Amino acid sequence: MLTTSHSEGASTSPTSPNLGEPCRAELLEWDRRVPYSSEGCIFGSAVQCGLNSEESMRSAVLWTQAKSRRSCISFSSTYTTSTAVELSRPLRFAYIALLICLVVTLPLSAQTSTANEHPQLTKCGADIANSGSILSTGEATSVEGQKTQAEEQKRQIEEEKQQIKQCEAAAASLSSGFELSAVQAPTAATQKDRAECEAKVLKPAKPEDGKAPDKIADAIEAPNNIADATKAALACEWTDPQGVDKVLAAFHFLTTGPRTVSLRCVIHVLEKGDPYPADECLFSAAMGSPDKYDQPVAQGLPNFLDVLAKANRLNQKAPDDEDKLFKSTDDIIKSIFDTGEGKRSLLQINDSFSRNNNYVALRQLLVAYSKVGHERPTYLTDLERLRAAFEMNAAKLAKQIAARITGAKS
Repeated sequence: MLTTSHSEGASTSPTSPNLGEPCRAELLEWDRRVPYSSEGCIFGSAVQCGLNSEESMRSAVLWTQAKSRRSCISFSSTYTTSTAVELSRPLRFAYIALLICLVVTLPLSAQTSTANEHPQLTKCGADIANSGSILSTGEATSVEGQKTQAEEQKRQIEEEKQQIKQCEAAAASLSSGFELSAVQAPTAATQKDRAECEAKVLKPAKPEDGKAPDKIADAIEAPNNIADATKAALACEWTDPQGVDKVLAAFHFLTTGPRTVSLRCVIHVLEKGDPYPADECLFSAAMGSPDKYDQPVAQGLPNFLDVLAKANRLNQKAPDDEDKLFKSTDDIIKSIFDTGEGKRSLLQINDSFSRNNNYVALRQLLVAYSKVGHERPTYLTDLERLRAAFEMNAAKLAKQIAARITGAKS
């Protein structure tokens, strides 16, 4: 049985406490029970849709409440069909009005939303534009930077070429006239020979080892530190027909005071005589990797000059090999004395030894012998014997030089 909750003479003012709030509650409850479409919210209220602004939803509910105050339904009561039909008519008008409100409110809400979002999009657009500008500036800066970098690299390359020319010219101008022509690129065979040479320097095979000469490289490990690798590389470069002039020129530079060339020039000369991949950057590391200002950036080998002077493959030991070794060096010194220029050279060598300038004396001795004119293989072997004797007993070698001047027995 449906009953209505209105009475004759009841106030219909929006402020009526009798019908206002209960009717609003009932309408909202009814609205909750009505089907809802998420696409256009056609069958739902502004509360359920959620697409309008809070003010639009409040206006729609209050408007619906005011129109339906006369015939508010109590859903807790039973009713007849005729009464329901009669009372549903104002509700239909209310919902049609609500729909009109929704249709009008949505575009306004959308416009408000768009208006609120535009500053953000505009700001984002400005950021993007600024980003583009920044990128353009960055690209311009990058391009300009690359251009500047390329020009700097070109300048450095030209400067490096000029330094190399000066370095090689300095080597060619030395009294011995060292040949610094390009060394042929190593082949697989020459690299194998070089590996065997360096292996012999570090640990020569003794006859009692019972190893065949071609098995030496297999039996001995390659150098695994800068000190050993430098010693082995220099010893082999000293005995290489293409490398001997380069290493001798480097030794000359390092024993001339004041030094007239840079450390980088010395490294260049040494590397030019040693094109083997295994020795790449070895001499630079051994000398502390000097920068473009010729200042070592790290501690290299503190005894690099000593290693350069004494590196050899003979592995002669005193006293077992001493007599034989110094007999050969005495013969070499005699061959120097037998030349006219050699006599003057021996005077200079003796003077250097007497001043304890032993490295200078050795360099003078090697250069003096280079002018004697022996066959290349003999020359390389004799240079190695002089360095081995210097390593074993420099004082005894100095006495052999002095004996050719004073006649005193060495």
